[in-house]
Amino acid sequence: MRGGYRAGAGRKKGFAAKNAEEARKYLSERVAEEIEPITTSLINRAKTGDIRAIHELLDRAWGRPTQAIQITSERLPVPIMGLHFEKMSDEDLHQYALTDDERAMLERRLLPSKTREKTPSTAD
Repeated sequence: MRGGYRAGAGRKKGFAAKNAEEARKYLSERVAEEIEPITTSLINRAKTGDIRAIHELLDRAWGRPTQAIQITSERLPVPIMGLHFEKMSDEDLHQYALTDDERAMLERRLLPSKTREKTPSTAD
C-alpha cells in the first residue's frame, strides 16, 4: 500500500521541534564557552579586510541597517483625500481608475467571499 493515511506512519508530533530546541540549547552553551576565541578570530579577520567578518561584527554590535524600498511604478497609490473628482476631466479621472485585474485583486483581498459572489464586477 502506497500513499494515503496509514496509522502510525510519518514523523511523530513535536519530534523535530524537540530535537531543534535541544540542538539550539547545546550550541548556545558551546558558543558561550568559546566566545572569546570566536570573537578574537572574527575581529582579526575583519582587521585584514574580510568584508563578511566586518559585516558580521557591525550587524551584531549595532544591528542591521534598515533597507530602503524604492518604488518605480508609474501607477503609484494616490491618497484620495483632498482630491476633487467632480472637478476632474475624464482624462484626469482615468489615471485613478483601476484595471479589471486590480479591482479583482482588491475584491479578493478585502471582501468576504459571500460578498464577492454578489458583486456585479465579479459576475463576468
